[in-house]
Amino acid sequence: MANLMFADAECPNCGRNCGNGGRGDIFYCPSCGWKGKIKGAENDMKFIEEYIRFCIERDKEANLNEAIEKYLKIIGSIHDGEGGQHE
Repeated sequence: MANLMFADAECPNCGRNCGNGGRGDIFYCPSCGWKGKIKGAENDMKFIEEYIRFCIERDKEANLNEAIEKYLKIIGSIHDGEGGQHE
């Protein structure tokens, strides 16, 4: 399954909430039917890009820490004479 990134914004037509449905940069407003791209301020777009990069790095680090913990558990069981058996 592809990664989904849900985004909401203020509809430029009616001022209510619109969203992208989890994919892409085309937004749809269920209130007035407007459909199109949201033009964000330069600083807003930089903040969003930085936050996405932060989340990707955070998730990589979490996966690495989990892998290290599993590795240490296996090594520990080998040293304890369990022959590397683990649950």
